[in-house]
Amino acid sequence: MRKILFLMPLYLILSCDPQICSEERIANNSKKDLKITFVSSDTLFNNQIFIEKNSTITIGKIECSLGGVAVNYSVYDSIYLRNSINEILKVYKKNTTGKNIYNIDDYWSVRKTSKNHFEYTYEITNEDIEE
Repeated sequence: MRKILFLMPLYLILSCDPQICSEERIANNSKKDLKITFVSSDTLFNNQIFIEKNSTITIGKIECSLGGVAVNYSVYDSIYLRNSINEILKVYKKNTTGKNIYNIDDYWSVRKTSKNHFEYTYEITNEDIEE
C-alpha cells in the first residue's frame, strides 16, 4: 500500500501535459529591406523590427505553455510595413481584406519542428508591398 501511495504522485507528475512551444517568424521574401512597426493603444506592446530582404527572423521570444500558446496579433491596432527610407508600403488592420498578417489560420504556415515545438511563419513577398 505504501508503494502505491508513493508512486501515485510520481505518476501524476509524469502524466501531465508537456509544455508546447511556439515560435513566430516573419520571412521577408521581397526585394526590399523592411521595417515592421507594431502599433498598439497600450504603448508597452509597441515594437519595431528590421528585416533584410530574403531573410527570416523570429519575432520576440519562443513562448511555451501547458497546452500550447496561440499566435495572436489582436493586441495591435495596426501593423506598418516600411522600406529603408521610411515610406509606408502597406498597413495591416484587423479588418484588412485579402492577405492579412492578423489572419493566422489562412496566411501563416505552421511547421512542427519537434514533438512539442511549432514554428508559425508569415511570408512577405513583392506582391504584398507593391501597389
